[in-house]
Amino acid sequence: MGSKDGTVQKGLQSALRENIPSSEEEEQHKRRESVLELNGYIVQETIGTGAFSNVKKAFSKSLNHPVAVKIISKQKATKDVLDKFLPREIELVRNLKHANLIRFHECIETTLRFYIVMQYAENGSLLQLIKKEKYLSEERSKSFFTQLISAVEYIHGMGVVHRDIKCENIVFDKSFTLKLIDFGFARGNMQPVLAGGKIKPVLSKTFCGSHAYASPEILKSVPYQPQLSDIWAVGVVLYTMVIGRLPFSNETNVNVLIKASKLDCLTHPGPVLSLDTLTNSVQELDLHFFAPTDPLA
Repeated sequence: MGSKDGTVQKGLQSALRENIPSSEEEEQHKRRESVLELNGYIVQETIGTGAFSNVKKAFSKSLNHPVAVKIISKQKATKDVLDKFLPREIELVRNLKHANLIRFHECIETTLRFYIVMQYAENGSLLQLIKKEKYLSEERSKSFFTQLISAVEYIHGMGVVHRDIKCENIVFDKSFTLKLIDFGFARGNMQPVLAGGKIKPVLSKTFCGSHAYASPEILKSVPYQPQLSDIWAVGVVLYTMVIGRLPFSNETNVNVLIKASKLDCLTHPGPVLSLDTLTNSVQELDLHFFAPTDPLA
């Protein structure tokens, strides 16, 4: 009986441990919060999670208002992220300043983590807004679209390409001013270069972003001009605002786009058919964004 009772007791203890954070997890949580507290931040709730990072809301004592803190684990992040994408992102956001870009405050690095402190977006993302309201009026979409174009025009003028423009990466502050966020896939020094007496664009080869927002050149797996792919993604965002769904939101449409992109003459796989409820100006604008182009011409 004693042996059996001992086995049952061990089983109960094991089951209890599964539902209780380990001492190591608790210690890591305390270390994360203590780093921020030592730097003048009062940590609040988690507002986002990812594969190797999470985002917390915090209150900045020095700024006297809320901020968002992206916490990246060096143990979980890939080598590419730590060696290439993250340093590039931090360097870019330090130097980009525009009314429609999320504001960077500081970056804190420890042996285990990066803490990127940014402006807090009180009114959530464009994706959340569309899900809540089903679709946006043309007037409201025009306002947001104008702000997004202003942000993209600015970064392109600075030689920066975003490469991950999507509704999830567009947020709003307390006054509903649009802010473009997440420069994790961005690149700098992408201005056209003079070669052989001609001005030529600097091309990208890396697939970045989401299939639903990717231009035909990216899906075709050929070198592409990222500025044009950013503009394509802006067109997808515009379409999604006024229609209430992504133009290439399911596997079937994406596969059609992939097939179309392999043709010598690219064709558009159908979203324009849903634009007939809109004013002519909006239809023409979206058609302009989705116009087939040869990225290597």
